[in-house]
Amino acid sequence: MWKSFVPAFLHAFFLLALTSQDKATLIKIGALYNKDTESLKSVLEDVFRNELPRILKTYDYRLVLTPLSVDGKDLLSKDVASNFSSVFSIIDLACNDEKAFALSSLLQVPLIKVDAIEDETSHKYAMSIRPSYRVVSKALFDVMKFYSFNRVAVVYDARKSRQASVFYASARKWTQYNAEMMPELPLDNKYKLREALTSLLKSHIKQVILFSDQRDLTKIMNEALFVGINDKDLKWIASDLEVAGPNKTYPAILGMVGLSLHLSNEIAAKDYEKRASEAIQRGALDYSLAMYAAVYDTAVVVGKAMETILMSPEGRKMIHSYGNDVNCPLRSMVKEGEGLGQRILHELRKVGEIRILLSPDVINTPKTIVHELRIRQNTVPYPQGRTW
Repeated sequence: MWKSFVPAFLHAFFLLALTSQDKATLIKIGALYNKDTESLKSVLEDVFRNELPRILKTYDYRLVLTPLSVDGKDLLSKDVASNFSSVFSIIDLACNDEKAFALSSLLQVPLIKVDAIEDETSHKYAMSIRPSYRVVSKALFDVMKFYSFNRVAVVYDARKSRQASVFYASARKWTQYNAEMMPELPLDNKYKLREALTSLLKSHIKQVILFSDQRDLTKIMNEALFVGINDKDLKWIASDLEVAGPNKTYPAILGMVGLSLHLSNEIAAKDYEKRASEAIQRGALDYSLAMYAAVYDTAVVVGKAMETILMSPEGRKMIHSYGNDVNCPLRSMVKEGEGLGQRILHELRKVGEIRILLSPDVINTPKTIVHELRIRQNTVPYPQGRTW
């Protein structure tokens, strides 16, 4: 009798769990992604599906992800706003559309980016768990001090102009660093790109701080070779926090070092890298372990913030009074700090001080480890010379 009772009990428990889950109030979290970042989306979906239900105590509420591909879409269109009319936060995996900030302001919901933003951003609903521009600048100064740099060229592309400006302004305050701002690198125009790099060549500066996305480094270095920048004594420091991964032989540039985020749990980060493999096989980009860790941490920070709000009667009341008219998704204006969006953002920032896979604001520099990019001849035939 006992043998027949146990399966029946487990079956009833399973049905009860399903019924309870069906009755749960859904807390929707939006996610912006594109074809390149489908690998990050797959990791985010996995965390929402398998990890958050295990670590959160939201009881009658369940967090669900509402992903939206931004390829070919205007983020400020009514279609996009309507799709996100009932979300409580937006996670930006696309990382390259400035309109995401405006979208979050229009919907009055927090925007959590997986890439870095300024400390004092003008976008009042935006935040990131990544180190800010100023923290990255401090890490770059650490590298410059380690290698005894004294005259540096600041080279940057349009997408990194603000970050480069923050660094340059800080460098000018230190008398031991003679920093010079080079012309912006227009990556969409080969001839103007060569003109900008020629300015670097004519400056005769041997120490370069490069602000650029990892995926653009190979193009920049190839064009640098074309204009004659091939001095073996030239030293490059790439500021992009992903420059040291995922494969430390790419891009293969001799004489370049880069920053990377410090992982407190590399094994867990590698596990999430594996979960992105199917999306990568379909054409999505592979990212560093630090990026996958940042996606995981972002999901947990959002989940914990919502859990905190749902644990209070006042928070649950605000959640249930949250309007979601798809025909007019824009929120009515409220006083500063009084709306649900600002309340969620406040909780996000408090929880965001705690990282799980990433160590808070820790960047690998010469004090810990500098990842040097190794030479691979079939990628960038950079002249053979000494490494540093």
